[in-house]
Amino acid sequence: PNGRTQHTACLLPDGRVMLAGGFDPMSGNPVNADFFDVVAFQNSQNPWTTDAATGPIDRQGHTATLLVNGVCYLVGGRSVTNPSNILGTAHAYRTFPMTILGGAMFPAGFSPSQDMMIANRTNHATNRLGTGDLLITGGFIPSAGVGAATAGSVSSEMPTMSTEAFLPVCFTESSPGVFSPIGTTLGDFTPTADLSTARARHTGTTVNSGAAVVVGGQDAAGLALDSVEFFPFANNAPALANLAVDTATATPAAVPVTFDLTDA
Repeated sequence: PNGRTQHTACLLPDGRVMLAGGFDPMSGNPVNADFFDVVAFQNSQNPWTTDAATGPIDRQGHTATLLVNGVCYLVGGRSVTNPSNILGTAHAYRTFPMTILGGAMFPAGFSPSQDMMIANRTNHATNRLGTGDLLITGGFIPSAGVGAATAGSVSSEMPTMSTEAFLPVCFTESSPGVFSPIGTTLGDFTPTADLSTARARHTGTTVNSGAAVVVGGQDAAGLALDSVEFFPFANNAPALANLAVDTATATPAAVPVTFDLTDA
């Protein structure tokens, strides 16, 4: 496998673990994706394979999340070859070919997504909700603020309070156990309620109730945060801006909760 840092690891539907993005700390160059096969490892075989077809994935500080249809979705981050360029794009990895409405086919492997994020961001958190939607919180954004994702470099960056959700499009079962999107994109990004505190390098976790919990990170001064923010979702339906929610009790704002990280 390739030595790397600032990458992601995602468990794929076929049982392999995919390491994607990041860079070789010795050379500073982006690296190809590697795959770890648990079954081969347990059988004392070489568990590693490398995706030589795609080439290096020029992305670090991103997130990788498995969608409900088995596609691994790489979101945001920054360019390895141009680290001042914070990304507002996504990559999709499929273990299977996917046919969309109209007959177009995406082969197995990596392909750039047509879906553009609301904000270019890196060192954010992404977690899949009970609805299948992705909640993307915080991270570093260009100092110009939240805006349409565009190419180009930025001179400075800061943690953000902004969040957004990725709403996968409807899927149809194109073959047994394989679900394909109805349309030409995998979904849409839409703004959601702001965090109470701007933060980056934090974690995001979905609990059994369907709520999202955002923990720790660093603030604009570079100080470690000891706070938690809780996004409650009524009936697992996220309270999203400009989107109808199926219950009047949905809470559109994050509810901050503080706790002490000091050991007892």
